[in-house]
Amino acid sequence: MLKFLVVLTLFSVLWPQKAEKQNIRIEIADLKEKIKTTKENLAKEEKFYADFIQEKNLLLSQKEKEKKSLFEETDRVEKEIGIYKNQVKETAWRIDRIKKDEDFFNRQIRVFCLKIKDAIMTGIPFERDRRAGNVTSLADDIEAGKSTAMESLNRIVAFLSSEELLGYDSQVIQIIENINGEKQNAMIFRLGRIFFAVDSGNDLFLYTSGKNGYIPDVSIKLTAGDKRNIRQAMDMVQGKKAPEIIELPLFLEVLNYDSGRQK
Repeated sequence: MLKFLVVLTLFSVLWPQKAEKQNIRIEIADLKEKIKTTKENLAKEEKFYADFIQEKNLLLSQKEKEKKSLFEETDRVEKEIGIYKNQVKETAWRIDRIKKDEDFFNRQIRVFCLKIKDAIMTGIPFERDRRAGNVTSLADDIEAGKSTAMESLNRIVAFLSSEELLGYDSQVIQIIENINGEKQNAMIFRLGRIFFAVDSGNDLFLYTSGKNGYIPDVSIKLTAGDKRNIRQAMDMVQGKKAPEIIELPLFLEVLNYDSGRQK
């Protein structure tokens, strides 16, 4: 009986110690698991942070390259802008120079127009007012700034071409002419630029040039044969008679546009 009590007493003493050790082992195991989990989480955090730092550095490197590239592009654009500004400045200077040259050229054309007008009014006795009006209109447009240099050049060239054609054709037109101090309805005959006659119906006269231009010269006495030939030439020009060779009393005079005088 005593032995049983001793064993029971010893068991009652040792059992709590064994249970406590078991609890401690369980707690240690739990703690180890937590430490393991913590280490794993810490490793993950460290990897995440390392990846973050790597991505950040990569991004910063890319941004730095972009920044450098942007600065280089900005510098290039600024240089190009500088070049363009110089080109614009030079172009503006050239345009201004061209405009001044055009203005000068236009003024010279206007002066030439006025000389031509004077030459026309003292030149061949054929549609003076119409021909002079063409160059006067151009001179007025130049003065008013309504005609550019190119337009003026085209117009004066066209006019001179029409004047040139006067030397290659012949015409008979009706005019009012001052004959011997009296204005009369008459027919003027033009053979190119070298022969001019006026037929009043009653008589026929040739033109001679003086200080006021060509005028019918009543002092020139034409023979009956001359008058017949001139009237026959007028009929041929108007298509009333067939062309044939005839003799005309011809006096050759050449118009000098530069001086407005004949020689």
